[in-house]
Amino acid sequence: MFLFELAPDQIRDEADRSLMIFGATDDSREVRYGFVFFAMPGTRDAGLKHIRSAAEKGAQAVVVPEGTRAEDLGLSPYEASKLIILRHHDVRGFYARTVSRFLPHRPSTIVGVTGTNGKTSTVSFLRDIWASSGYNAKSLRTLGL
Repeated sequence: MFLFELAPDQIRDEADRSLMIFGATDDSREVRYGFVFFAMPGTRDAGLKHIRSAAEKGAQAVVVPEGTRAEDLGLSPYEASKLIILRHHDVRGFYARTVSRFLPHRPSTIVGVTGTNGKTSTVSFLRDIWASSGYNAKSLRTLGL
């Protein structure tokens, strides 16, 4: 997938428009060459702290919260020049939409049922209702699919 497809409004340089990306992650330990690293805002461990590590592992682009200053990235000007920095108002939402494009075979809807009593019956009823309505419905339980 081209990076341009993810953020057409932010990719202006012609060379950057043809940049291929091969994956996306919010965990700098999982970054591989050609990935986009999403620096999630956090209360305990902000993703901005891990940008340098992601860049060292081959990240081509980094998504940071809108309004993030260049000096908050923790990169030298040279290191920053090697990355495409995308700023987004909703990094978490953008991450979810990006990952879904790399995993197109995931279900569009997943439902979880919790509680003390009636979980199995509730799930069975819902699965049958959805299946009879034409949806491809499955249930996953402790004992299997």
